[in-house]
Amino acid sequence: MKCKLCGKELEGFGNNALPYDDTICCDDCNNNIVLPLRLFLTGMVQDQILVISATNNTLEYIKITGKEVELEQLQNLVEGYIELVPLKHKYLLFIVNEEGLLYDMPYNKLANKILGIDVVGNLIICPKKLFK
Repeated sequence: MKCKLCGKELEGFGNNALPYDDTICCDDCNNNIVLPLRLFLTGMVQDQILVISATNNTLEYIKITGKEVELEQLQNLVEGYIELVPLKHKYLLFIVNEEGLLYDMPYNKLANKILGIDVVGNLIICPKKLFK
């Protein structure tokens, strides 16, 4: 059997890939993709933002060195003006391009898989502590 995330042969039984995907993954994908995502979504990671890319379906963690993330950095990551997605979470905010539909940005399939939301363009998940 092969890992559904990277395509490598599984050793042993494999691992549950949720919330990244509802399939089975190898130990490497579990350690490098799935577990960091689970930890981030709990809100325990307070010094990084997560960018879920719409164009290549990847996750990118960006460490924030100051007390808060800069507006210009968020705008660059979403390629335009920012807008908060109205999702309630105790520790996290969800940010997209406010004009993503107008600019015909690609549908973010990975954001739909992970969070069950429909957004276009990149999605930023930011700890509330870093957003002022």
